[in-house]
Amino acid sequence: MIETKYREGREVCESELNVLRRVRHTNIIQLIEVFETQERVYMVMELATGGELFDRIIAKGSFTERDATHVLQMVLEGVKYLHTLGITHRDLKPENLLYYHPGTDSKIMITDFGLASARKKRR
Repeated sequence: MIETKYREGREVCESELNVLRRVRHTNIIQLIEVFETQERVYMVMELATGGELFDRIIAKGSFTERDATHVLQMVLEGVKYLHTLGITHRDLKPENLLYYHPGTDSKIMITDFGLASARKKRR
């Protein structure tokens, strides 16, 4: 949910929706539906129940090179896809990377496109 009664909220919301409506990739959270009211926009997103990468690193106590390599491969696949569309996330951090489910074999999903930038189309 994003408050849109103030200009900053509208800008963030428009930016995020412009990106999410364009993307479809296994390592990027999917937008399912959008509901708008006078003061808020509700974005129904794909359910990711595994928590943030940051929280999992803390809970685990250690993060091996193998763990990091596996996560980084998934993140880079998502970023590569975004870049082919001319989209730059601009806020990649462990808090914006979610595990799809709590299991050790869960995929990583990139979220939070509020600061994302899309390259302008050339005429």
